Amino acid sequence: MNNGEIAKLRIAETKQSRLPYLDLSYLGLKEIPAEISEMNYILDLNISHNNLTKFPSEISKLYNLLHLNISFNDITDIELEEGKFYSLKEFDFSNNLVSNIPSEIKYLQETKILFENNPFLNDLPPEFYHTDDINYIAFYIESLKGRKINKRLFETKLLIVGKGDVGKTTLMKVLQSP
Repeated sequence: MNNGEIAKLRIAETKQSRLPYLDLSYLGLKEIPAEISEMNYILDLNISHNNLTKFPSEISKLYNLLHLNISFNDITDIELEEGKFYSLKEFDFSNNLVSNIPSEIKYLQETKILFENNPFLNDLPPEFYHTDDINYIAFYIESLKGRKINKRLFETKLLIVGKGDVGKTTLMKVLQSP
């Protein structure tokens, strides 16, 4: 029995017993079976440790989902449906290949989001390493985009005061020379 068949068997068992939990982890799946979208009673879905490369669109149909674990995959972008209400309480997309934070993340205000070890974290200052607020990181990254457009000017005023003939002008010329 291959991993796709194991996944379909687990889905069928969960449908039959109407369990609120579905575990499709460690199956090496490249995509999630479409049958999962009919299981809107699922509260907890674990599809971690697979070979998914894109965010499964079937998940957007699971409107009662409270816990979603898609960690340890090869997902490059999180695509949330704009304007849709998500009831997620915990969303783990750590250890993926997500290079940017989706703007739709704002729809997950009440959600605990786990996002460690993704490329969008690589260039952040050390102060962000221990934060758990992805909205704060998204705000910071967005503010950097505006900064790259505007050239920064490093300029200051200096007032040199002192008695006459002590070298104020010479000091000023030395400070100005490259």
